[in-house]
Amino acid sequence: MSDSAAPAPRFLNATTPLVVNISVNGEAKGDFFAELDDGGQLFIRREDVVDTLKLSFAEDQTVLIRNERYVPLSAIRDVRHSFDEKNLVVAIMGKTAEARKTAIEIYPLSSKPKDVYYPRENSAFFNYGATYSHANPLGFQSFTASNQLGIRSGDVFFVSESLYTKTERNDQFVRLLSNATYERRDDLQWLVLGDQFANSGDLGSAINLGGIGFSKVYQLDPYFITQPLFSIGGVTAFPSQAEIYMDGVLVGKQSIAPGSFELKNIYSQGGARNIEVVLKDPFGNEQRISYPMYFSTLLLREGLHEYSYNVGFIRERYGVESNQYGKPAFSAFHRYGVTNALNIGARAEGSDGIYNAGISSSFLAPRAGSFAVSLAGSAANGNAGMAGSFQHSYQLDSFSTNLLLRGFSREYATVGNPFASDAIKYEMNFGVGFLLNPLGSISLSYSERDAYSGLNTRVASASFSRALSRVVSLFMTASATRQVDTDYSFFVGLNFNFEKGIRGAAQYSRTGSANTETLQLQKDVPVGEGFAYRASINRNDTETTSTNSFNPYLQYNARYGIYSLDAGIQNSSDGASESYNLSAAGSLVYAGGFYGLSRPVSDSFGIVMVDKLPNAMVLSNGQEIGQTDSTGMMVVPSLASYGHNQITLDAKNIPMDYSISGVSMKISPSLWSGSCISFDALKVQAVTGSLHAIAGDKKVPMEYVEISMKVGDKEMKFPTGKGGEFYIENLFSADPAKGTQDDLSCRAIAERRKSGGNYIQPGSYRAWVDFEGKKCEFSIALPTTEDVITDLGEVQCLIP
Repeated sequence: MSDSAAPAPRFLNATTPLVVNISVNGEAKGDFFAELDDGGQLFIRREDVVDTLKLSFAEDQTVLIRNERYVPLSAIRDVRHSFDEKNLVVAIMGKTAEARKTAIEIYPLSSKPKDVYYPRENSAFFNYGATYSHANPLGFQSFTASNQLGIRSGDVFFVSESLYTKTERNDQFVRLLSNATYERRDDLQWLVLGDQFANSGDLGSAINLGGIGFSKVYQLDPYFITQPLFSIGGVTAFPSQAEIYMDGVLVGKQSIAPGSFELKNIYSQGGARNIEVVLKDPFGNEQRISYPMYFSTLLLREGLHEYSYNVGFIRERYGVESNQYGKPAFSAFHRYGVTNALNIGARAEGSDGIYNAGISSSFLAPRAGSFAVSLAGSAANGNAGMAGSFQHSYQLDSFSTNLLLRGFSREYATVGNPFASDAIKYEMNFGVGFLLNPLGSISLSYSERDAYSGLNTRVASASFSRALSRVVSLFMTASATRQVDTDYSFFVGLNFNFEKGIRGAAQYSRTGSANTETLQLQKDVPVGEGFAYRASINRNDTETTSTNSFNPYLQYNARYGIYSLDAGIQNSSDGASESYNLSAAGSLVYAGGFYGLSRPVSDSFGIVMVDKLPNAMVLSNGQEIGQTDSTGMMVVPSLASYGHNQITLDAKNIPMDYSISGVSMKISPSLWSGSCISFDALKVQAVTGSLHAIAGDKKVPMEYVEISMKVGDKEMKFPTGKGGEFYIENLFSADPAKGTQDDLSCRAIAERRKSGGNYIQPGSYRAWVDFEGKKCEFSIALPTTEDVITDLGEVQCLIP
């Protein structure tokens, strides 16, 4: 293909100059000058073939046409081509001299749903609950009152909890956790001031601190993938279609240009996987490449950090004293994804002469699973201690294993456990599980635990489970526990899953010489309003006594609260006893100027407004939550923070004479936040009449003119027909700004409700028409009525 090649022969046949459009491997290259002979052979200029199209060809087949070198289309190597002579289009598919790198993401790192509203309202809630306990024959036992206050403004939220308890002997009020958090949702970080539980990680301890903490919190974006992702690379000479298979299942198809390629972000929930890439070129050839991989949800992907740094004062007598703080302490851990197969970390904690620090590493092996190693040392009261941990897990399809080994020196100490009288020397846990179709699922486990006190424990167990039918499943377990003597236990149970959330169980267990038989029936707690119940009958026999008990439980989720009754009735050779617990709980909520009552807020909440329409059913993620009250409002107390909540208005029970604009909304609130969710459901009413103009002593119907009517700061226009007839509905056309983030705020909703929104209120409104260069004015009255259509009769305007 060099210009120094032998001179090309002159082409003797007559040719016609053309301009053709050429594409190579599906990519448009543009228009090119070409020559076409009488036999239909197409010739392309050599410099275009070399410099622009990047194609190889047989140099000895080039020819001279009008003193310029041309390449016959048939002389281009390693390609397939087609020439559409009618449309002057050339498509070439095959090998090129151009080397490219194709990089394709198989899975996006964060796939947030579209059209989601992210509220930022000033909001608050107050959860309250009370429980009264009574026993026969003892009488009154206790009364407890609990509450939780949450306040949010922008990126800052405050939460405080307290508990009041009264018994026959005393009463006590105690404050539990109280803290304020500054949230950086985009950066996935929390800065916490106040009470908090700080955990320094493996071989460390959890500390209840009053102080300050700074953490990376990936739960702020549940769509963000934190686990390791893997890439596959290779080289192909031809444009190819890549099919990606995971354990034989097709997970994606991609087109790859000639050159190197990288398929990025291959993802799976966990375990060993075989990834196979099948490359198919235009000539029907296939190339198969296999890659063994191991995925784990416990490791961080390359480049990610996870950390928590905490310092403050140790909270003492938590749950007993409200404000008792002791010695200063700190707790910290930091983990980093060095690669997608290797994480490293460090941790430390300390207080009052006790210091503990360690390092850790986690890594993946494609054919061996995941590994984690931790080492730690401590210093307390002049004594040094050491500890180490090794963990391994492996999963392949339905087979899995796990292993945990830990060892501690006698002097090893942590802030949370500084003086362990039962200090552990070492512990080991090993388990294996597998599924044998159609037999069922089997798991085996063995654990050892030795303490420096000389108390050693060995436990071996085996479990089996199998679905017997669509409704019934079997579960069995047997274990042997050895300390001084060996104790054997056995359990067998049948679980029944009926429709509509109703479940049952029949169980038998034996531990040593004690036997227990249980029958239970329950209905799951509904997400929204409704009843739940549970009733169990239990018989327990030992060598010395026999006990029968009956435990009924009833719960009702109402619009404004949760009410429950829990009872225990027991009869044994020692006598009979009864106990009863009566509970009630609810919440008062506020968001952006709106108030409401509801069941207790468990995460975040939303105040749903359906104008003034009562009994409209509201669903959250497809599950019924409840109906609007007489004012058209209700509270959804269980929105999932940071996730995707689909709030839907069930239109089936909305009267036909109502107009609905939008019945669904996606919302993603922050933790402990409130928001407003508004749906337009307006009763359609109309007035009709006929418009006539009075000019002197003449009355003329105003036919086919446009009436203008002033409603607030808006101007409505509508036409008249034959005889001056008109028809006016009480609805405005939809606001084009509706649906934007600002338009969905509580403030915007309040302003629309105050102004009447898109609804024309009953009253008298000024109207006019332009007639023969003059303005003819009059008024139109919309009456207060339940009628769908009201006839105003003849409406007159005076032409000046």
